[in-house]
Amino acid sequence: MKKYLWLFVLFLAPLIAVQVTHILAPWPILVHVLFSAALTILLGYTQQIKQRFKLLFKGLLITVYFVFLFMLLFEAILFDYTGSGFTNEVYFHFELESLRIGFGQYPVQILAFVCLVVVYVFLLNKILRETTQKNHFLIPLLALALVGTITIHSALARFISGLDNYLWQPVIELNQELINEYVDLGILQNQTLTSKKELRASISTVPQNLILVYLESFNAGLMELDQYPGLTPQLNQLSQNYQNLNHLASSYVTIEGIISSQCGTMIPMTAGNNTFLNNGDLLLKMPCLG
Repeated sequence: MKKYLWLFVLFLAPLIAVQVTHILAPWPILVHVLFSAALTILLGYTQQIKQRFKLLFKGLLITVYFVFLFMLLFEAILFDYTGSGFTNEVYFHFELESLRIGFGQYPVQILAFVCLVVVYVFLLNKILRETTQKNHFLIPLLALALVGTITIHSALARFISGLDNYLWQPVIELNQELINEYVDLGILQNQTLTSKKELRASISTVPQNLILVYLESFNAGLMELDQYPGLTPQLNQLSQNYQNLNHLASSYVTIEGIISSQCGTMIPMTAGNNTFLNNGDLLLKMPCLG
């Protein structure tokens, strides 16, 4: 029994440590307790499995644990660095440079995780070799169901869900209410929208001055942060004096935002910046603000 208590503590301690740095709340703590207990029961049950399947099942459970722990750490780092979780920007910036930046900003956390994996693999194997426990098959079955249920609501599931949303983004369409709002503001002349192929541009006989301000790595939420009052006084004043327009879609890189805001269309950035720089055909005849 003492060996199983050590197993439980070994599983639970890193999860609690990461959770405390992210969000300290009773429900996530309880989830980690149940997850650790279920894994402990399942690993104990591996001692009853035939030798040829024992190593496979044991390795699978330990892998599940470390993936679970890594995704929890990944989510905590994302919230600390960006203020949000698995958004589309996370998947868009999956590249070696992002790994370098992440290691530069959080070397202690990443190195601690790597060291933990090495040490834990040794400790878990040592403890499991010295344990013998017989359980009724219903207990491991319930533990397996508990692990599956918790995993569905874990950081790993949120990562997969975010990736699915990124790969299969729904088409954003103007609803009638938003069209009416734009007509009232004078941005649209009428409720009939012109397709891109039929769009034509002309210079006004009485041109007006227009100032465009682009803010890098910024969002409206920064204007209302309780922990940093008065962070953007000029922007707050502009927001109070002038009409705000809700955006329809968000761009993921700077040049895409500039193009979409001046040409009224979203650029398919499937090839990064090379989408429109290789031959220029995509934007060659597109009427833009410039």
